[in-house]
Amino acid sequence: MFKQRLQQFGVSPLMSTVHSTRLKDRLLAEIPEIEAHESGRDIVLAFMKDIGPVLSKASKFSDAIVLSKAASILRRLMLGHETSLDGRFQEGCIERSVPSALLQFLCMIFF
Repeated sequence: MFKQRLQQFGVSPLMSTVHSTRLKDRLLAEIPEIEAHESGRDIVLAFMKDIGPVLSKASKFSDAIVLSKAASILRRLMLGHETSLDGRFQEGCIERSVPSALLQFLCMIFF
């Protein structure tokens, strides 16, 4: 990314050889407010004050995805659950009218 930025400013590709480790070390030495975070082969430089809010947003986003998946599963099970209604209430009809997965989910939430 740094090489691309140098080329945008007109620096020749032959003159733009960058030793990424040295660049990272110099940036960390000059700007004490940043931290280096490894992400596989890449290293991400981020300001310390920005990391907390970003992690918080990522956690909330992850929770929202999990809840959305749970809602989809429960909706599918509820729509697929069949009950028969013949005009009278038989013993256990209330328990049979609710899918067991929904009961288990609610028990996990409340207890």
